Amino acid sequence: IETTTNINLFKTLKGNRDVRKSHVRKLKEFIQKDPTALRYNPLLVNDKLQVIDGQHRLEAVKLINDEYTVQLPIYYIVKPDAKLKTAVAINSSAKPWTPTDYAQSYVDQGNSHYYEYQELKKTYKLNHDVLLQYMGLNTPVTTEDFREGLLVADDLSTTKDLCNKLLEVGQYYSEFRRRPFALAFKSLYQN
Repeated sequence: IETTTNINLFKTLKGNRDVRKSHVRKLKEFIQKDPTALRYNPLLVNDKLQVIDGQHRLEAVKLINDEYTVQLPIYYIVKPDAKLKTAVAINSSAKPWTPTDYAQSYVDQGNSHYYEYQELKKTYKLNHDVLLQYMGLNTPVTTEDFREGLLVADDLSTTKDLCNKLLEVGQYYSEFRRRPFALAFKSLYQN
């Protein structure tokens, strides 16, 4: 693993995925909280220093270095023969975390709210978005909150009552679990 603070050495690999600004902003926030994380996740570049993997990390570091006088180093590995095919293979093989992965991670850390989420999901077989809405009856829960470990089941008995009533409707309407219907039902239940 090599390191440099001269970020301008690195070049874009023509044909690689576009850089998503929203992802760069998230990485920037993460790196600002823990700059040492860069050391353990180096860029992969070819012998022309074209970025094969890590273009979002590179852009996040550029933003940070533009804002501050201290220059964060970039760690990188050179794979001389890496080409666009390598970038495509790496990018397409990466599997993002699912809601189930996040929930299990927080359950493993002892978070009872995520345990309740798993139990409700298993019992009522509701999709993730609907379940978040049902669990956040009084305090809305966003997908980002869920990923950050901020899920709070503030009124579990009411959530279970709502789920049970939705199941009752299921005997009359087979599409009762679909998001539009389930959310409309929640609104009716609350009003």
